[in-house]
Amino acid sequence: MLERYLFGNSGIPFEISANATTMAQVRRQMIGICDPIRMWLPKRKLTEPALFKHVDLNGVRIASSSGFDGIKFHFRGHPTFRQLIPLRGVAELQCRGQSFQHSATLSAIVPANEESVLAHGPHFRSLVLYIDEQTLLRKFQAIVGPDSDARPIIFGAVDMTLERSLRLVRAISFACAELDATRGNTPQLVLDELSQLIVVSFLQATESSLLDDADGVLPKIAPRQVKLVAEYIEANWHQPLKLSALANVSGASLRTLFRTFRTHWRETPMEFLRRTRLRHANQRLASAGPSDTVTGIALACGFSNVAHFARHYSQLFGERPIDTLRRRKKHS
Repeated sequence: MLERYLFGNSGIPFEISANATTMAQVRRQMIGICDPIRMWLPKRKLTEPALFKHVDLNGVRIASSSGFDGIKFHFRGHPTFRQLIPLRGVAELQCRGQSFQHSATLSAIVPANEESVLAHGPHFRSLVLYIDEQTLLRKFQAIVGPDSDARPIIFGAVDMTLERSLRLVRAISFACAELDATRGNTPQLVLDELSQLIVVSFLQATESSLLDDADGVLPKIAPRQVKLVAEYIEANWHQPLKLSALANVSGASLRTLFRTFRTHWRETPMEFLRRTRLRHANQRLASAGPSDTVTGIALACGFSNVAHFARHYSQLFGERPIDTLRRRKKHS
């Protein structure tokens, strides 16, 4: 079904970026599309027209590629995550010094802003998924929590036989079916939702270390594990703490950790960390020496933005940090 949408006569409003019948046209048209650093073109005729077409959603591009048999491209880095999902034939991708063979059961992902080399095998047809870096990061932050300092680590081979990979392909097929049915008249709100569906499916297919693989069922963390995370924060509040470290302590994904921690503590792990640091800052201000300053204590307690520190401090303690400091110095 997906091949019919991508390569057959469908109502999807594809923009045809390349439709080359000679190697000279391939060189000229591909430079206009993606500005490859280098191209290796075989000294023979194309067996079929080299075709590259795409349709854009909000932050997501669905493209199809065919007819580039034997051609090799060295692509520049772009601010998009790219996944080549083979539909026929094989191809070889090189990125970060590693080689990956694309086939019906194996795909690979090029991270944002990374160069890559792609060599097309005979009769190779593929779906190419592009996701804007900022679009993906915004959705990732929305899933793991706004206070998260974690970033998705997306690179390497993807087993296309796994259920989470098949779910991504189904999400793309669903989007294509909707675009085909509406013949280019899809409402913008629907386009936005289709884009979000694909981004979430892509994250779940590739970021299994941080997101749950369960079909909508979050595994539970025992209260003892939540307590371990809280104790870890209490013991290391003065250190730079990453959410990945907290997830390791709990033995769960970030999403599960956030939800379970919020259930027990009525706040996220990062909110708990901030409150712990504010409590220590309050103690230091209340026992400050003559040379101590609000800025110095804020920085020592892990706050790089003094204005944000002052706002959160006032919300928690009902007074400005400077007021706490002045009262201490007045009575010392």
